[in-house]
Amino acid sequence: MPLLYYARQSQLKTKDGVKQWHLTLKKIGRAVSLQQLGEMVAEKCSATPGDVHNVIRNLMSVMRMQLLNSRTVRLDGLGTFTVIARTRGKGVDHEKDVNPNQVCEVGNEVLPPERQREIWHRYVLGVYEIQERLLTDFPDLLLENCAGGGSRFDAGMLYYSPQIWCSDDTDAIERLKIQYGTSMCYPCSCFGAHVSDSPNHCVGRITPFETRGRVAMVGTFGYELDITKISDDDKWNIRKQIEEFNKYNPLVRTGDHYRIGNPFDNDRFDAWEFVAKDKSEALLEYVQVLKEPSVFLHRVRLAGLEKGCYYRHEETGKVYSAEVLMNSGFDIPSLWGDFQSYIAHFIKEN
Repeated sequence: MPLLYYARQSQLKTKDGVKQWHLTLKKIGRAVSLQQLGEMVAEKCSATPGDVHNVIRNLMSVMRMQLLNSRTVRLDGLGTFTVIARTRGKGVDHEKDVNPNQVCEVGNEVLPPERQREIWHRYVLGVYEIQERLLTDFPDLLLENCAGGGSRFDAGMLYYSPQIWCSDDTDAIERLKIQYGTSMCYPCSCFGAHVSDSPNHCVGRITPFETRGRVAMVGTFGYELDITKISDDDKWNIRKQIEEFNKYNPLVRTGDHYRIGNPFDNDRFDAWEFVAKDKSEALLEYVQVLKEPSVFLHRVRLAGLEKGCYYRHEETGKVYSAEVLMNSGFDIPSLWGDFQSYIAHFIKEN
């Protein structure tokens, strides 16, 4: 079957001021989907469409793995596939300075030079289209978007997935800055946040299990660790953390979020608060990043409480006026050591 083409004039002029004409292949109809491809292959063999789909998916998975391992894949009759990197004129003067940061742009050998900037936009539209088709066919499917360092975060993605992975950096102390910055544009209810191993796989930091849980509780909360390799104490703590999460989750999901501390300006502590829409309760979370000598109490001012009302600290039973908590502050008990955490739950008195 012959390929169809049409003539296309370049938008860029040559040195002689001429806009040259190029041959461009014409595409007919919509792109053939994986499902359609599987059905077409099944018609030519004894396999079912489902079996063909599985083979194609496994082929794609294996090819991706081999390509990312710097291998070249050759499919006879179809073509040869390889991963290439181009610095596009961003060279360096010395061999020792060569690094991946030189590869700063993606390219496409099909599109002409003046349309290369479309690639990322087309890619994102393609991700939208895939999710649209998935949720149309499976409306009860829960998607969590993910792309390494939070690269899936945009308002369009939230239309398709109510939660998005913040970062592959799961260290609780690193996450203070990550989640603080993300909260400037996105609700905490969409933060993909998990309790991971300690020492952490990214930075090697050893952080208490309790602190890891409370930092993850700001987001969707979950675990990504091998429970067969953690201590008996941590296994027991998982049960306690899940109970704590279930207790405060409605408030975290639906309440107003207040950034009390700023981990970018202060390397000693971070704090945040969730207040119910009707001001009936508030949850203060505090993380002591670095312990300071001769500091026995740390006073933190709350926000968003109903003026003229009183709030009972659930743990101690002490009652404070909203004005005292917001203007004078609440004393965080002395915490021994770095990376410790504390939470305080306040309930409005009738």
